Amino acid sequence: MSLYEKISAARRNKNIDEYAELLHEDFKFISHQDGSSMDKQAFVEKTGRLMLSDSMKIQDQRLIYENDDILVSFTLLDFPDQTTEAVITVNKLKDGRIIEIETGATLVSR
Repeated sequence: MSLYEKISAARRNKNIDEYAELLHEDFKFISHQDGSSMDKQAFVEKTGRLMLSDSMKIQDQRLIYENDDILVSFTLLDFPDQTTEAVITVNKLKDGRIIEIETGATLVSR
């Protein structure tokens, strides 16, 4: 199973522990909103809350590119605050895990 398939399964199953296992110990998330960063623990806590929320919906998710060094995906997300964003996620990989995530997002009006 590819890393993308594992990420998708964890999201679909709302399994934050399964998702956290895919993150490298030196993981860092870089926010598209303000350039701030989060370590693995902070990211897992925030992502877990969103993943478990019934008000966050994944409308569309697809793989753009994946190899041993990088995984790029697209997701259309409906957030709990009633906004929708088209999100490009770049996952840098190390030792088969995600070491860094950086996103780019565009607000979508519906």
